[in-house]
Amino acid sequence: MTSRKDWPVSVLRRVFLDLKAETPTWLLSRELWAASADPTDWWRKVQTYSRSLAVMSIVGYIIGRRACACVCACAGWLVGWLVGW
Repeated sequence: MTSRKDWPVSVLRRVFLDLKAETPTWLLSRELWAASADPTDWWRKVQTYSRSLAVMSIVGYIIGRRACACVCACAGWLVGWLVGW
């Protein structure tokens, strides 16, 4: 099996669009809610996620497109950390 780095952009785009279509839009909000002890804890997690996503988006913009995979990996790690996976 070849590395994803070697896949054509058209294939990567198709995979992304297919996964996006299959993923419910409410998934992240429900995960954050389910992992929270109370509304205050939920609000803290939402605020932390929002701020971190904003910072990572700015960093990704500054350092360019090639770093998008790194930024996405960091975002995935952050969600896991917030939810407690």
